[in-house]
Amino acid sequence: MERPQQQSSGRAGTWYRNPELLLFIVLILVHLFPLWYFDYFPSQDGPAHLNNANVIRSYNLPQSEHFRKYYLLSPHPEPNWSGHLILAGLTWLVSPLTAEKILLSIYVLLFPLLLRYALIQVRSDAGFLAILVFPFIYGYPLHLGLYNFSLGLALFFLPLGYVLKHGRRFTLRHTVLLALLLIVLYFSHFIALLAAGLAIGILTLWQLAAQWVQRRQRGEAGGPGELLRLFRRCALGPLAALLPVTLLAAAFLERQGAGHVAGNSIRQLALSAAGLFSLVSFHPREQFCTWPLAAIFFTVAAVLFLLRLIRRELGAREGLLAAAVAFGLVYLLAPAKMSGGAVINERLMLFPFLLLILWFGTAAWRGAARIGLQAAAALIALTLFGMHIQDYARVNDYLEEYLSGAELIEPRSTLLALSFSHQGHTPEGRVLTRRFGPFIHASGYIAAQRNVVDLKNYEATTGHFPVLYRPELDPYTHIGVNHGLERQPPQVSFIDYGERTGGSVDYVLLWRIRDRQRYLEPTLDIFRQLEQGYELIFTSEQRGYMQLWRRRNLEPPSKF
Repeated sequence: MERPQQQSSGRAGTWYRNPELLLFIVLILVHLFPLWYFDYFPSQDGPAHLNNANVIRSYNLPQSEHFRKYYLLSPHPEPNWSGHLILAGLTWLVSPLTAEKILLSIYVLLFPLLLRYALIQVRSDAGFLAILVFPFIYGYPLHLGLYNFSLGLALFFLPLGYVLKHGRRFTLRHTVLLALLLIVLYFSHFIALLAAGLAIGILTLWQLAAQWVQRRQRGEAGGPGELLRLFRRCALGPLAALLPVTLLAAAFLERQGAGHVAGNSIRQLALSAAGLFSLVSFHPREQFCTWPLAAIFFTVAAVLFLLRLIRRELGAREGLLAAAVAFGLVYLLAPAKMSGGAVINERLMLFPFLLLILWFGTAAWRGAARIGLQAAAALIALTLFGMHIQDYARVNDYLEEYLSGAELIEPRSTLLALSFSHQGHTPEGRVLTRRFGPFIHASGYIAAQRNVVDLKNYEATTGHFPVLYRPELDPYTHIGVNHGLERQPPQVSFIDYGERTGGSVDYVLLWRIRDRQRYLEPTLDIFRQLEQGYELIFTSEQRGYMQLWRRRNLEPPSKF
């Protein structure tokens, strides 16, 4: 893409003498802190990713017959492999919890660094605008445990920055490398690939049109032949690089189907975007940061566009704005669920804002505007960070209780974890998190650490992750009653699971049965089954929220 010639801003030099670069580095270090200070990162699906990474790593080992009995490894190139493979590789060297910390640290580092790389391709002195990304790092998708999507969100800037750097003259080498970068992005997440493909397509065609118009204005255009030469030089390569991943994406959609669920109304989606609701995870008070942040984006975008419109300076660089607007429309029109994926709108909401950051980089920022934007972004990021630190501490306290009896579970056994409080509740009844459930899949931590089969491994029943349940043993089919394995309270029939399927439920973990749930029929039925075939072996000391039951006459796992 077109890169305006830019003289030095006068701020280059040794990094520790550059206040803007120093602030950027400090904010990265600050955002790495909670990953290594707390034992657990509070997320909904993160434990399931750890569990399945352990399954992938151990699947073909002689002592992993229990995994081969319950699981299959997907033979298809699914767009959710990257995070699992990184975790699986790391768990050969470090513990599962440390592997998770390293993976998330990679994400925290890549997100601002790759945005800064892309910004520098837009304009050589625009790197300081990467500070705007820090409030996005610990957003709702990451707390949901969407690790593959989060990696894709960071990697999104790599192929985009590459096109911004080389787009005016794209050679065969550039085409091949861009195709490889897009394939890497595919294996991170499908939505990130969609965003990159749409942005690259719009930028490429916008650049082509801008060059054609400029030549016509100078009287240099030579008809269709000249347009074709421009297309070959700057558009054919980027568009050709999209072909391999387009084929991969088409095969994925064919396997999964394109069935979709209608989302919220356009009005509701617009209000959510106006307050950047995809950054709100724990409590509504976080909106005291997200609303001002969204207002900064909209104000800067409106002022910059009006100034260029008045000065008649709209041109090739507005391709980034066009991409942001196009993706805003995609966000408003997209379904809530599609092809097995959920929370689609919440993920799509982020990309228009991230593309706007790149468009802001096309302007020359000086003086008070430059300093004020950095100060506002840093203040919002640190305020959100402070809120999250308090919430992380609270959730970690309860996660420690959830996992307090894990060492009593025999390796190579099976575990059925039944949560009555996905979001977590204090003894007074207050919820710990408003928008995600850190306890619904927390059994994945136990499964990864104790090397057991988690019978509530949601990934293995979806069909679009690397690990799949064998259909004849799938607990979501054979234990969950009316899709009740993840309800509150759960609706399950596990006492005869072995007779019906040849599997077994060796341990049952109960988490936080609330008073109003104690006398509901699903809860009473769970205890009838427990009393029929299980014995209580552990109750957590902290609050008594976690109970662990073991099947009577449970034989120890066979030795290999």
